[in-house]
Amino acid sequence: MLRKLTIVASCLFGAVLAGVCLLESQVKPSQDAIDGKDVLKSESPLVVLDVVVTDKKGQPVYGLNRSDFTVFERDEKMTLQSFEEHRADQAPPSASLPAKQVLARNVFSNVSDTPDNGPLNVLLMDALNTPMADQMYVREQMLEYVKKVPKGTRIAIFGLSNRLYLLQGVTTDPALVKAAVQMFMAKAPVMPQLRGWYTLAAIDELARYLSGLPGRKNLIWFAGSFNLGIVSDGDRADRFGSLANFADDAKQTANLLTRSRVAVYPIDARGLFSNPDMSAGVALPPGAQMLGPSAWQISDGKFLGERAAEKITMNTLAERTGGKAFYDTNGLKEALQQAINNGSNYYTLAYAPTDRKWDGRYRSVRVKLERSDVDLSYRRGYFAYDPSVPRAHEGKSQSMSVMHSAMLLGGPNPTQILFTVKIEPAAKSENSLPPTNQPNVKKMKPPYRRYTVSYDVNLRTVAFKTIQDGIHQGYLEFEVSLYSPDGELMNAIGKLVRVKVPAAAYESRRQSGWKFQQNIDAPVKSKCFLRIGVHDVSTDRVGAVEVPLAAIQPVSAADGKT
Repeated sequence: MLRKLTIVASCLFGAVLAGVCLLESQVKPSQDAIDGKDVLKSESPLVVLDVVVTDKKGQPVYGLNRSDFTVFERDEKMTLQSFEEHRADQAPPSASLPAKQVLARNVFSNVSDTPDNGPLNVLLMDALNTPMADQMYVREQMLEYVKKVPKGTRIAIFGLSNRLYLLQGVTTDPALVKAAVQMFMAKAPVMPQLRGWYTLAAIDELARYLSGLPGRKNLIWFAGSFNLGIVSDGDRADRFGSLANFADDAKQTANLLTRSRVAVYPIDARGLFSNPDMSAGVALPPGAQMLGPSAWQISDGKFLGERAAEKITMNTLAERTGGKAFYDTNGLKEALQQAINNGSNYYTLAYAPTDRKWDGRYRSVRVKLERSDVDLSYRRGYFAYDPSVPRAHEGKSQSMSVMHSAMLLGGPNPTQILFTVKIEPAAKSENSLPPTNQPNVKKMKPPYRRYTVSYDVNLRTVAFKTIQDGIHQGYLEFEVSLYSPDGELMNAIGKLVRVKVPAAAYESRRQSGWKFQQNIDAPVKSKCFLRIGVHDVSTDRVGAVEVPLAAIQPVSAADGKT
């Protein structure tokens, strides 16, 4: 029986953070021996702070030194372990750019080539929480911005409806950015009761995608609603969604964003607007009467209350992650440019907290600068969770799992677990399927071609628990899904594997990786896609890569080899 792959979010994101307002930081920014990439470390974690310093006119302040900054955690002075300035007006040295991966034939990877020499700007075009007319305005404003985008600006673009989807991966090519924006089509928002769940699932998925990309990321989020339980769908009816207490799940989402070094820049896609009930353009339903003075007053009071709550949420979300909120402006392209400018000039500070007790409690962080004529933007605290300790997922059904979201066709490739795969097609076709396959019997028709998927998993991104005799043990879930071009699930395989590594071989295995193999069949005459994922069950970290069958080179007729 095929597994139902659907995104169902675990909680509403924006306004919950207005209550908790805190993020966890336990990422150690080190150049790992494997692939030269930043990976999550569970030992000796550092707290990493990106601090934006601007003058009273909002312009970046350059040339500050390590000695200019003092960092306090819970009012205790911390010792800085590292310090670095990032400037948009200075190109990084070419020597700092990593060499592009050269993968062997039929080898694919979710390891990114993205350099760590500057910020990445992630544009999220949110159709889920935005009226259709405002979605089109966002699209128009972004196309205007692309005409004058500064050279070298690194941008990735995502869309959000009832799921998160990638429009354009990281690029500095304005032509690719323009093409991606043009691909975005306005969509009718889904039912208000579901929007919060979908929104949080999408933010979780986005954070997992950004996890393996080095450096600061500026999440520039265009949406028409950022409020808890209050969902604006562009008309007068059904503005209130269901209310629930999602604080615990919101903390986990916040932790994912922090580990990925994401600063949030919420931009109200509705621009400057007034109470829609006061507009002469609002059509009354048949038989409805005009509102009287008392009803108008109630409506206006409700509108002002909702608007104030949304602004508080946007400001809190931005301030607590080191970003900035933009609202009450029709100049969305100008807001976008300001957000990118703001997030492209910053100082990175890192320190090892003196309190090594990872009890999940909030720890406030304060940065002091020996100048009074500047403004500082940085995240103001974190939850002290140990990233190597698994979290409980009580009350969540299997359809809400991290792996389900990671395996959706067309989504971003999460990079919490780094791996490569070699995909080898069989030379001959066959008319039967192996018992390990879970086919869609209505769609999968012979003849079939078998594909062998050979994994090489970077064990430095996997958490292990030490058991008896020093043996290190972990659990990895391996899955491959076959999709048709229209997104229909055609076939799937899955396997839960217990990984046991003796103490004597632990370090060498972390260097060499973990090998595993699966076989999946696809119709010979098809243009399908493989979605391949690895899930660390104990920590809920995940990695995935998507490969079109057309990218897999066939067996050579000359020697029978790929």
